[in-house]
Amino acid sequence: GTYMLVLTVGLNVLTKSVAGAFSISASLMCMIYALGTVSGAHFNPAVTVAVVASRRGKCSPEEGAKYIVVQLAAGLLAARTYCLLTGDTFDTLKPASSSWGQVFIAELIWTAVLAFIVLSVATVQSSLSEYFGLAIGLCVTVGGCAIGGISGGSLNPAVSLGIASSGDLRAVWHFIPYAFIELSAGAMAAGLFYVTQPSEFQTEWMGEDPAAEVEEGAGVLMRDVSGRDDFAPEGPEAAFKAATLGLSKVKEASFDIEERSIQKCTKKSKSLGRCVPCLF
Repeated sequence: GTYMLVLTVGLNVLTKSVAGAFSISASLMCMIYALGTVSGAHFNPAVTVAVVASRRGKCSPEEGAKYIVVQLAAGLLAARTYCLLTGDTFDTLKPASSSWGQVFIAELIWTAVLAFIVLSVATVQSSLSEYFGLAIGLCVTVGGCAIGGISGGSLNPAVSLGIASSGDLRAVWHFIPYAFIELSAGAMAAGLFYVTQPSEFQTEWMGEDPAAEVEEGAGVLMRDVSGRDDFAPEGPEAAFKAATLGLSKVKEASFDIEERSIQKCTKKSKSLGRCVPCLF
């Protein structure tokens, strides 16, 4: 996924495509839908940092480090590929017309926006599974069009490494500040996500062993219904059966209460010779 994304970036820029931003975002969307169920669509080290920093068990630091190593390697391989295909290379990663301050601000804002969008549409409890690829891809289109003339619109350390390594080797160090600001933007996106999506960080009622909690809950229910203090289901299947039986007994008891209430209401109505409202 990262390889195809970086390759698409390089081919569009080196061939001076008039629709580069749209081609790049379409490539990203295709890879997200194709490989999202395989790797979680981790094609950007900044996004991986954002997912790890959100600290919800979506990606451990160890897994994140492995993702980043593979992503950077894919960026280097893609750079070699588009240089061979076009016979051309990049001059430098940073546009000569922009200052480092402009580059930092542009990359920080739009990389953070991209990582925040990924967190908000793809990692939430009720994710937009049909549309999250489209939202992420369009975010890349917006960012590329908005800051392409300022910083190049990299938004991705793997893309930055590919461009820096395929250009003037005297300027390969440009990758370091680009990567630093983009990874920092990923961490900032996690902070924004924490502030705007507090429900994603609330502790659910299920603990570390849901099956044990179901068994315990079923036991409590059946002890209350049957009056047996020693009732304890063994295993999830037994717990489910016990819970089903307990609920049926509760339902029967509620029907019995309702029937007695109706009988009481009928007797009261007959004694008064008219219908009265049931206030019990």
